[in-house]
Amino acid sequence: MVKRRKGVVIGTICCLSAIGLYFVLPNRDTSDSYSIIRSQISKTPNAQVLEISPDLQPGYFPWTNQVPVAMVSADPAQDDLRFMRAASIGQSELSKYLIEQGITHLLVAPLNGERNHLFYRWSNTPSVDLQLTEPLFREVARAYGDYPASLFEVVPAETSGFCSECSGVEFKWSGIRESAVDTSRYGYIDGPDILWILGQDRPSLSISSKTKNENGFRITFGLVAAYGGNAPPQILRFQSERGLKVVRLFPGPEAFVSVDMSEGETLHIDPVLPCVIPAVAQLDSGNQDLREMCFGITSVKAVEIP
Repeated sequence: MVKRRKGVVIGTICCLSAIGLYFVLPNRDTSDSYSIIRSQISKTPNAQVLEISPDLQPGYFPWTNQVPVAMVSADPAQDDLRFMRAASIGQSELSKYLIEQGITHLLVAPLNGERNHLFYRWSNTPSVDLQLTEPLFREVARAYGDYPASLFEVVPAETSGFCSECSGVEFKWSGIRESAVDTSRYGYIDGPDILWILGQDRPSLSISSKTKNENGFRITFGLVAAYGGNAPPQILRFQSERGLKVVRLFPGPEAFVSVDMSEGETLHIDPVLPCVIPAVAQLDSGNQDLREMCFGITSVKAVEIP
């Protein structure tokens, strides 16, 4: 009986030890895999790190990673308009913005297997789609486990030409389904690459900015005809206080159109030709989509007019 009790005690101790080791050993997938990230950051005096979460996962990074973060994670829900402006323009502008802000590193979550890809579909902020590459950004460490991420060093560079007063813009959409525009709540209803404007939509856009730009902003839209390689042509009217612009869309690669506007103005976007119901038109064999599609928006960007 005594031996049996001793065996139970020993077995219990071994079990508890195994559980303890499971939770503390650094090699398990859910362990503190950010230790190497912190080790790399410690090599930089006065390091400042900006976490960049995926577009639809603003709470991606675990609070336990203990990385010295300079700001909240950058995503549209956080209204970080200056970051979104710079990232939307491109790598060079983003590099200048980060250097001006004293950011030394970016902690980036992977996207579709790519460690250096930043992507945000347009919503209330402009589109972002860029790769972090040398010589402006250098990957210096990786974290694995449940929350993999890559640490990129922001390589010191010249910041001449950077607009430190530019605060970016916020898009205010009306006439479009809320589920189509609010990606933070509804995700990508048509996928990350496109949003189909339907017959029920009457899209209009206005903009706001914390700093006034005398000449206004240039808004550039990426557009495609509906639907697919056999899509019929479409004509779009872009109407604002500044005048009317007419754009013709044909099947094939996306077309880009730029429209100038300022705060206080409203831009109306209207299709002229009939819209298409894929299931009825049978433009793609087997497509049973019964929505009335007018055209697609692939991207929306905004820059200050000099």
